[in-house]
Amino acid sequence: ILVLDEADKAPTEVVALLKGLIEDGQLSLPDGRVLCYDKSDIHGSTHIPIHPDFRIWALTNPAVFPFQGNDLSRHMSDVFSCHVVPPMDEESHRRILTSYGKGVQLDVINKLVKVWEDLRMAHQEGRISYIFSVRESVSIVKHLNAFPDEGVQSAIENVLAFDRLDSSISKHLNKIFSNQGINILANEK
Repeated sequence: ILVLDEADKAPTEVVALLKGLIEDGQLSLPDGRVLCYDKSDIHGSTHIPIHPDFRIWALTNPAVFPFQGNDLSRHMSDVFSCHVVPPMDEESHRRILTSYGKGVQLDVINKLVKVWEDLRMAHQEGRISYIFSVRESVSIVKHLNAFPDEGVQSAIENVLAFDRLDSSISKHLNKIFSNQGINILANEK
């Protein structure tokens, strides 16, 4: 299995190569070797057989702001079975955070889950443009687990520092986090 994370960021020529591999069942490598499914095409050592169970999982973000990636479904939907994964429910999110944060208090994890639900709703309602993912909440919990003495605000700052540069998003983030009792802008006036 080949897993391509954020495949929408791949250059168009890479997408074309993958599509060729999937459609034609073969891929020429720069060194002259050829990957191929059809064993009758294997002539000598330059041809490398592809396992019959080989699969590609291409994970992409939506082709909208702020991701700015390629619309892979437009180019590859004829060779890929495309599925949209809905946002994670709160209980699944809580289980993931708990698995990464064995030393993090459950009330902190619950607050973060609520914050991420509020962030998702703020994005759906158009109040914020960036889609905050579970990846960022996991990063916060991993930071808290590794550096418990630094506190929640420091862990959040470590992950969201760039977003604080935009005063508009910063105000929205502060309101969303403060609704759960987390002040992320304590040092700002």
